[in-house]
Amino acid sequence: MKFLQIKFREKQPEGFAKRGINWHLCSVIVKKGGKLEVSSNAHLLNSCSQYWFAVLSIHEQLMTLIKITHPIITKVYLRSDKAGCYYTSGLLAALRVVRSSQGIDVVKYDFAEPQHGKDICYR
Repeated sequence: MKFLQIKFREKQPEGFAKRGINWHLCSVIVKKGGKLEVSSNAHLLNSCSQYWFAVLSIHEQLMTLIKITHPIITKVYLRSDKAGCYYTSGLLAALRVVRSSQGIDVVKYDFAEPQHGKDICYR
C-alpha cells in the first residue's frame, strides 16, 4: 500500500505517476480472558524498496514487540497477500532464525487471495 501525499484541491493530472511512501500494516489479535484484543502497527518505509529482507526486519521487530507486550505468547499465525516480497523462499527460511532469536514459533503462514484477507488492517 502506498501513502500518497496530496495538497489541498489538487488537480487530477497532478496525481498521476506520484511516488508514495510504502506502508506495512500489521494487526495482532490476542485472545485474553475469552475476549479478542486487536492492536495494529504501521511501518512506514520512506526510501526502502520492499523486498524480503525488509519484510523480515519488520517481522522481527513485530515479534519483539509481541514478546514485550505479551510474554506468554510462543506461537503465531501469519497471513499476508501474495506480493513478491512476502511470497519468497528466502523470507520463509529466514523466519526460522527469527524463531530462534525471539522464542516465538511461526506455526502457519497463509497467503490470501488478491483483494482478500487484508481487511483487518483497513478497519
